[in-house]
Amino acid sequence: METNYSRNDLTKIFAFCALILSAIIWVLVAPGIITGTFLDVLIFIKDVALLIAIAIPALSFAKSMSNTWVIVIWVIIIASAVSLIIGNFII
Repeated sequence: METNYSRNDLTKIFAFCALILSAIIWVLVAPGIITGTFLDVLIFIKDVALLIAIAIPALSFAKSMSNTWVIVIWVIIIASAVSLIIGNFII
């Protein structure tokens, strides 16, 4: 069975994943159940899902405007992705 997802569906899926992971992290960190590298990986996955959920509609909105805004959004998305990677793996 083949399923086709639209961009709107992907945005909803990534937003759902980010929200669920945020709740799981909050519930497991408060009593100190998870710490260390596993927690860092969960936070990274949550942040990536949130970035994708925000970037898809932002890029779609920017495409309805001038090309300047599309370039600005791409620069912001790339800077956010680089910051996410550097912040989670370097520090």
